[in-house]
Amino acid sequence: MFGPTFDRTKLDNLTLGLDRDAGRNLHKLPLAISRLSATRRITARLSRSYDAVLMPTLADETPRIGYLDPMAPYEQVMERLLNWVTFTPLLNATGDPAISLPLAESATGMPVGMMLSTVRGQEARLLELADELEEARPWPRIQAA
Repeated sequence: MFGPTFDRTKLDNLTLGLDRDAGRNLHKLPLAISRLSATRRITARLSRSYDAVLMPTLADETPRIGYLDPMAPYEQVMERLLNWVTFTPLLNATGDPAISLPLAESATGMPVGMMLSTVRGQEARLLELADELEEARPWPRIQAA
């Protein structure tokens, strides 16, 4: 599938663990697809009442380098990922557009992203909202040292 030069031994623990889990859970795929389809219908209903939804991009501020090391034990990396990337998988599943904007700053000076989402076909709305937000309160720029 990947050609004669593909070397599986060079894959990291996260990739290998995801492959292993997928293989063990293929029987759950039809139900998972059904649930994801239902989620898409829920976000479509929300769009009838709301132009956009605002939520945090991540559950916590940016971790230290190495915290999400893909070579660490798979279970450790998955637990950390699932606890950190709590909100974005919903939109990955539905396919709805979203934009993450640096609307806040942590106590340590790190940008904190807030995510706006809407339904498919309304991407321009997100860009217009982002433009208005940046105009009202410009976000910090990375300055050369």
